Order: sequence, then C-alpha cells, then structure tokens
Amino acid sequence: SPRRIATATLSSTAIALAANFLGVTSGLLSLFPEAARQQRLDVAYPVRGFKRHFDPQGRYTFIFPMRYVADQTVYLRNADAAYSRRTQDPLLAASGLRATPAAKSSGPDVAFGPPGTSAEENLSVVSGPLRPGSSLLGTLGPPEQAADKLLRERIAKPGEREVTLLHASERRSAGSGLPLYAFEYQVRGLAGKRFEAHFVCVVGAARDTLFTLNARVPEARWAEAREGLLAAAASFELLE
Repeated sequence: SPRRIATATLSSTAIALAANFLGVTSGLLSLFPEAARQQRLDVAYPVRGFKRHFDPQGRYTFIFPMRYVADQTVYLRNADAAYSRRTQDPLLAASGLRATPAAKSSGPDVAFGPPGTSAEENLSVVSGPLRPGSSLLGTLGPPEQAADKLLRERIAKPGEREVTLLHASERRSAGSGLPLYAFEYQVRGLAGKRFEAHFVCVVGAARDTLFTLNARVPEARWAEAREGLLAAAASFELLE
C-alpha cells in the first residue's frame, strides 16, 4: 500500500542518514556547515572534509581532517590512567568528581593522524598546569616573544636541530574571548639526524592550565597537508 511504501522509504532514509551510507549524511550536512557545527553533528559525521573533537572535560574543541584517526595508544593510556585514579580513590569514584590536574597522566590529552603511519604526521593537544591566576601574556609575553621562548628553549638544539619561525600572531577564542597565540615554524635536523618538518601550533591558557595544539608534518608533505592543518589550528578554541 502507499502507506507501507512511504513508511519503508522513510525508514530506509533514516537508516542511511544514521549510518552515513555512501556519505549521504556528510553531504547533506556540508550544505549547511555552520548549522551542523553549532549542533555538534560534526563530532559524528564529517562536514566539508573535517570532523570535530570536543574535550570530555569541556575545556577546548577543534576540527581535524576526516582522514585522520585517533591514536589508540594515547586513548588507552589516558583511559587506564583515569581508571586507576578512580580505583585508587573510592571517594572520587563515588562522588563522580574529576581528578585534580596533578593526577593527570603525562603525554598528550588526545592525538590524531593518518591511519597506518608513524608519528611523522600528527595533530595533538597537550595540557599542563600553570600557577593559579596566570595569564597567557603574563606567562609567555606577547606572541613573537612567546614563539622565541618556545623555539629557543624547548625545540632548538645547537648542532642537532635548527628552527626557523615563519609566523606568530594572536587571536581570540570565538566563544570565551580568551587569547590564543598561533605559531608556524620549520625544524631541520642536523648532523646524523637529517629531517625537515613543518609545524603549526596554537597556545592558550584557561583554568590555570596551558593548552597547546600542535600539528606536525614532514616538509615534503606540507603542500599537501597545509590546508587541513591550518584549518585545524584556526578552529582551536578554549571554551571557558
């Protein structure tokens, strides 16, 4: 009957949308990207070639190329650390409260990269504690000074690694209004460790925590990865 045909058609459409069959859902959402992103639908479905990550603690968000997948080593390590904290502290488990920053495991909060490849190309976020009441400007200074401090003290190494700063700027998080510093730089290995890599990073401070989104790709693949990684960096926002 017409009613059964209509019901079957609607059911098939719903299933196709839910499963993103042949990219139908992504295609439809890409027609209205801003609305899809506001509803956080890009967490589940790619929108115009990107998916979104929301920090489980509600601290930050960013988009990443849809061809990237989550680094399971990082995910499982963080999950194991969270489980250990809950089992070691029965009161924390019973209350449902988050652990203090001091109990956080070392390493990235989250990392993404192309499947089946090494860490030569990846996108990650690292967070670390700041003194209470610290600001981005007070901690690192203005953008160019911050970039110089980061590259000179943390990355460059005489005789081993040469660093070239390409760009340093400041912008504001769209929702929270918190300042963010963006850097683009190249690293070249010297002596026996020959390599060339391109980096884009975004740094911000909130909740007495310093957050750093860092994207890395071999210089030989920068032209191919450039658009996606710059879009990811531009999308990074501190939520509060």
